[in-house]
Amino acid sequence: MSGAAGKTIKAMISAKEAMLISFGMGFVYSLVFLYLMSAFAEPIAWLCVALIQIGLLGAAVGSFFASVELKKKGKEHGNSAAQTKTFNEES
Repeated sequence: MSGAAGKTIKAMISAKEAMLISFGMGFVYSLVFLYLMSAFAEPIAWLCVALIQIGLLGAAVGSFFASVELKKKGKEHGNSAAQTKTFNEES
């Protein structure tokens, strides 16, 4: 085992303890996650729904204000709303 594969295997053997601890902790974290999801799945789901709704509402409000600003720039330069987008991209 003197080639590249041998060096890799030797490195894995020397790191055996760290790998086993990592696998064990991963298993423990999985069990904790499953327990928490079974206990709090419904509130977490409703929290996600609420956050998505807030994000969509924020995007709508932001789009509205961007549209108002775009139309305002167009009126300042005597352009229609359709031409304003092109003007805004050129600025």
